[in-house]
Amino acid sequence: MFNNVNTVEESIKSIWRPDYEIVVVDNYSTDWAWEKLLELGRKYNMRVYRYKCSRGLGRQIALFKCPEKSITACFDLDTRYNYAFHKVIEAAQIYGSASAPNLVVVEREYALRRGGWRDLNVGEDADFAVRMYTRLHVPVVVGETLTWSYTQFDARKGVQGVFMKFMKRFVKAHMDSSVTYGIGFSNTLRLSSKRLIVLSPLLTPYAKVTGTHTYYDLLLNLSVENLERLSRLIPPRKLGINEDLFFFNIDY
Repeated sequence: MFNNVNTVEESIKSIWRPDYEIVVVDNYSTDWAWEKLLELGRKYNMRVYRYKCSRGLGRQIALFKCPEKSITACFDLDTRYNYAFHKVIEAAQIYGSASAPNLVVVEREYALRRGGWRDLNVGEDADFAVRMYTRLHVPVVVGETLTWSYTQFDARKGVQGVFMKFMKRFVKAHMDSSVTYGIGFSNTLRLSSKRLIVLSPLLTPYAKVTGTHTYYDLLLNLSVENLERLSRLIPPRKLGINEDLFFFNIDY
């Protein structure tokens, strides 16, 4: 979580169940979201932690904090989830693992053996999904994003501080995209930002040293993820999910 004070309560209410244990990692929010989280912790079965981390590292920390031999599912504190979210979790308890767009439900120990969540701020969910190889994929919408912001304003840093923070996150996002999707860094820049193409020769060594997280020869991670989804599709109605929630996307 980072600066989700306006959505954190609605998000937690939407995923809460008496038999769930909720683990939240806060990346030192500056908008009172942390204080709100502590307040909510008194009403729900939650454990909350603060770490300076990326999205991927925050999820990895939360994974470690989950009970041993538990079924785990990651959620975002800016999203309101629907009943399909819980249906996918129920399916994973039966089949061993399951996925839906933006949701992967697997056993904690299995996820850790497969490398867990990597320290990335962009595409960490795609990188995770490719390696988890779930037994079925449910093509449904599991939630609705309530807000979206590329960077949050911190008044204490001033205008110059906010600009530098934005640029740092912007460049880091391109680096993480290159590492996550297995796309050459210059190609990532051409796809995402023509303005940053001049920086490509300077930043390409980073991608080469870090290494892209690809798992199959000659195939980009997105292509692998698409193939895995197609080969494991299950009709939503088999899990008791209305087909008006049907959603299947192809990334390319």
